[in-house]
Amino acid sequence: RRNLLIFSIGFSVLISLVAFVVIYIVIRSFLKPLNELTAASKRLADGKFDVNLSYTRDDEIGQLSKTFGIMSTSLKQYYDHFHNLAYTDAMTGLNNKAAFETTKGVIESEIKINRAAFTIIVMDVNNLKTINDTIGHEKGDLLLKHVTACMRETFVGFPLYRIGGDEFCTIINGAADPQYLITKLQDITAEKSKEDFDVFQCSYQIAAGAASFTKTSDVSFDDVFNRADKAMYENKKLLKSHTSQAER
Repeated sequence: RRNLLIFSIGFSVLISLVAFVVIYIVIRSFLKPLNELTAASKRLADGKFDVNLSYTRDDEIGQLSKTFGIMSTSLKQYYDHFHNLAYTDAMTGLNNKAAFETTKGVIESEIKINRAAFTIIVMDVNNLKTINDTIGHEKGDLLLKHVTACMRETFVGFPLYRIGGDEFCTIINGAADPQYLITKLQDITAEKSKEDFDVFQCSYQIAAGAASFTKTSDVSFDDVFNRADKAMYENKKLLKSHTSQAER
């Protein structure tokens, strides 16, 4: 009887241990994908759409993981679409004024912590109003696309913004030579203007001015922008003066 009792107790303990291990494995197999789904949900709530779920079994949790992955992909596509609508200029495909203001805020933060180093180039298209008034706004819109192509060819790797009707801007780093880039832009534009003369029935130019952030005198983004804008208007007057002399 004693041996039988010991055997029964031992057998019961063994069965209990086996049952515990089996239950633990089963629960763990369910908890791991559920934990992954929980973590993925938190990332999605934070606006991070790079969801990677490893559970791919063909069961209820696997189907849920698959559906969750499809949902995160769709949300990213919608986010990218509306982000582009909000921050992209429909006419030129460049960054718009809202994107410019966002970048300005980032740079203002860098100025406050003494980490800013940047140059602003402000640009304006000469003769756009003449083209709009004489041959129509459709040609004016086409001109904006043509000068945008000139800017893209010049400022490779730097963000371009359309901040007004015919006003544009780029922000370059300290390693780039702004005057070299302005000269390159105006040379490219001059060649393009010759090719387009029959289309627009007149020549066009891009006036541009640059200013670099100086720690000792600049306290805000606008300080630099206003100097670049002033330099652009001086260049605009100079270009118009050269054009008038050439026409005489």
